[in-house]
Amino acid sequence: MICGDLTMWKGATSTSLCTIATTKMCADVLERNNVPKGVLAMCSGGGSTIGEKIINDKRFELVSFTGST
Repeated sequence: MICGDLTMWKGATSTSLCTIATTKMCADVLERNNVPKGVLAMCSGGGSTIGEKIINDKRFELVSFTGST
């Protein structure tokens, strides 16, 4: 986001409420600083399903994952 890229993240399935709360807090800060909506997005889902869809979608120029496999 610092470099001007859109960011989508997926939290662990075991922390869904934390993921939603963190996204909401970040969105509030971004909105107060006049950052357009959609610069930060969140998705949720179980297992590798979401990750597989992301890495196979040609609209994403770069994908970076952290955390467990």
